[in-house]
Amino acid sequence: MKVYTLEPHSTDASPAITLRQVVWSSVLGTAVEWYDFLIYTTGAVLFFNKLFFPSFMRRSSLLRSC
Repeated sequence: MKVYTLEPHSTDASPAITLRQVVWSSVLGTAVEWYDFLIYTTGAVLFFNKLFFPSFMRRSSLLRSC
């Protein structure tokens, strides 16, 4: 088992690679989360309102015509 320390003259490159992997994983996870949020929001605006509240859509169209 290897123990990493924060010595200023360390020649081991493994902690830098590990930090790169953590940053890359974080960026990728955040991008996927925002993409999922975008898809769900678009679906909620365009489709879910008509599926779950069809009577509300008819009443609102009547109010617009008045």
